[in-house]
Amino acid sequence: MRKIRMITVCLLILLTVKSAAQDDITVKEVESIRYKSEILVVRELKGLLNNINTNTDIKEVSDMINNSHSGSRNRIFLNSKIIVEDDINPNFHSAANTRDIDIDKYLRDFDLLYKKGDMPSVVFNDIKISNLKKKDAYYVNVYYTSFFRNPNKTNDTAYTINNRMAEMRFKKENNTWTPYIARLGFFNPSDTINDVLNNVTFKTTSDLPLQLQSADSITAAQARKSIDEEIKENARRQLIEEDRVQTQAFSGLINQGDAALARNDFPEALKLYKEARELRPYDPLPQSKISNANRERERATISSDQLFSDFIKKAQLAEKKREYENSAILYNKAIEQKPAERSKYEQNIAIVTNKFRVISEQEEKYKAGLYKEALSSYNAVIKKDKTNSDYFLGRAKCYDKLGEYKKALSDYNQAYELDRFNLEAIEKRADLYKRNNEPFKALTDYKTYLTISKENLRVYEEMSDLRIKINNNIEEAIRDLNDGLAFDPRAAQLYLKKGLLLVQKNDIRNADLNFSTVIKLDSNHAFAYYNRGKCKLHFNNIPNAALDFQSAREKGLDSVYIKKIETYAEPLFERAAAKFSANIKDSAITLIDFAISVNPYKSTYRFTRGNYYFSLKNYNEAIKSYDDALNLDNKYTDAYYNRGTAYYNLNNYTASIENLKSVLKLNPQYFLAQKGLGDAYYALQDYNSSGNYYANSLQTINSLKSATDPATMAEIFNSMGKSYFNVTDYERAMTAFKSAVRKNPNLAEAYFNKGLTYYKTGALSDAIADMSKAVSIENNHFHWNYYLAKAQQDKKDYTSAVAAYTRCIA
Repeated sequence: MRKIRMITVCLLILLTVKSAAQDDITVKEVESIRYKSEILVVRELKGLLNNINTNTDIKEVSDMINNSHSGSRNRIFLNSKIIVEDDINPNFHSAANTRDIDIDKYLRDFDLLYKKGDMPSVVFNDIKISNLKKKDAYYVNVYYTSFFRNPNKTNDTAYTINNRMAEMRFKKENNTWTPYIARLGFFNPSDTINDVLNNVTFKTTSDLPLQLQSADSITAAQARKSIDEEIKENARRQLIEEDRVQTQAFSGLINQGDAALARNDFPEALKLYKEARELRPYDPLPQSKISNANRERERATISSDQLFSDFIKKAQLAEKKREYENSAILYNKAIEQKPAERSKYEQNIAIVTNKFRVISEQEEKYKAGLYKEALSSYNAVIKKDKTNSDYFLGRAKCYDKLGEYKKALSDYNQAYELDRFNLEAIEKRADLYKRNNEPFKALTDYKTYLTISKENLRVYEEMSDLRIKINNNIEEAIRDLNDGLAFDPRAAQLYLKKGLLLVQKNDIRNADLNFSTVIKLDSNHAFAYYNRGKCKLHFNNIPNAALDFQSAREKGLDSVYIKKIETYAEPLFERAAAKFSANIKDSAITLIDFAISVNPYKSTYRFTRGNYYFSLKNYNEAIKSYDDALNLDNKYTDAYYNRGTAYYNLNNYTASIENLKSVLKLNPQYFLAQKGLGDAYYALQDYNSSGNYYANSLQTINSLKSATDPATMAEIFNSMGKSYFNVTDYERAMTAFKSAVRKNPNLAEAYFNKGLTYYKTGALSDAIADMSKAVSIENNHFHWNYYLAKAQQDKKDYTSAVAAYTRCIA
């Protein structure tokens, strides 16, 4: 017993020595690696996805993506080529049901296909970190659950929680281990229960106390383990404290920025928010604070005196337009800026408030669409007071809505005669003239309006429309819009209208500039992006046109114009097809890429791109395009078939089988997929399965009762015969080979296979006849000549055998 104990102690000592020699890394370093890995996923990766999701600035998002995998600062991925198992498609939930893409494409697809929102929508939970491991280098696996709250733009399937895993690799930089994400993928939670593969045994960072050095090895090992656990716990506490200090600094900068913003110290607020962003570059909070501070700074550039003056002018204008409630509000806002002026404007407030009370009942009836009831009320008050311009204006509006043109016009005239500054009466009368095809009178009224007030931008637009209606005078129409822009240089709708007129004039370059101005003033103006994209197309600047069309879609472009964008992509697609037909394949691929960039949601384009690369035998690139086609249409049978064929050509027969079976789930009559499965199983030497699938393919062809290429059927019969031959079912093999040569008398391989089957069954004369036929059609197969020679030798026809062996050697 004592001897056994001594052996055990010696083994423990040897293992301890061996372990210590395995990896020169300390407990403290290991804990630092694991903690930093957790933070990189939970904070940086999640923050990056949420920043992409909430940021609508195309350049900022593009820079952020580039920096994350290729930048010199803020890089969290090992490089731009790390592989990600795609979870953007909501139908992907495991490694067996996904696609592999590089990190750059993953992040750009996330930006393109995942619906953006104002709030972070990517959630990570249930974080677990593996032990430090080593294969070719140190690595750690971080396990977590991931959930996308927002929907996918192209797939109606709702997202569910996915089990994800990030593999972390490390670089030692300035004596510190820095983690980088080297792979993102799915995982099965049960796989992590006993996850001990490749675990690193690391050296301790401390010697044992003196009193334990003489203890037996088991006691010493237990003591060492206890010390290591304490070192590990202390290291983690230190890391948590360092992170707490950084978090406190981050929160402090945000809070100080908020305080600076509250006192309108915009430079200081922006400086503090940017410092916070430097601490946590992928956290979406600092960027949202910066955007808000910029907006507040813009609002605050107007001084109190300017605000007071503006509010007074707007209040007076609202009074002229009979917007009495709004007028009272604006007078009060003016007084808030300069309380000392209250006494000067109190009477104005009282007058507009009283007018509002007098006509509010009738106006509410009018707004509710009760035009006849409102008309009766106006008739009653006009009987009592025929000097009130507002009453005649109100009644005119009711007549106008009821289609009584003459009565409406008479009351608008009366309202104007009673008050030549009644702007609403002038505008409404102009609108009435315009609707009743009296453009010159309408134009006169709009001009009259502008002599009193230049603030109504709609009037400039209406005048511009009338110029086009009267004599299609684009120059005059643009001049009217320029007058409006002289008054308000930030009037986005006038720039838009001017841009559309310049397009009519075929001045595309200036039209493009006007649409760009609209976008600067209103970055969410979908129609401006759409029209600028059309200008870019005119200049053949397809990439920028595509970016504008994508922005237009994201900003909520009307479906009518989305369909028009699709028509712009179609000529590019047709040009690509023409180039491909002419065997100018590089140009074809360039053009199909342009078509995809203009309309990225058409699966046919992605599929066709895959076919172009397939024709070049670039099967990996072809597969990526078929992946994209299936992401857009998961019932695209031809895409599954071609992807399966591409995998077959890459000798990945398992993936080929998976895709071809997907074809048959969607279309059980797809006989080429059955043939493809036969080919894949044959390549895997599963001859029984291959024979069955070839038979199924032929059965399907017969059931379809439609003309099928005899050469294709001959190939299937020949392949089926080879399957039977390989399981020594020579009778069925012979039947299949005979059918093959009946379908295609020039199929040399079928003659050889038939001859070889005769040879195996001892029918030498028939074997020689068929193999000779095969060699006469194709004389470049050494093994055909070899077996022909053997058959002739067995037949004792040595002269012929020598000739066949000679051909074989040659």
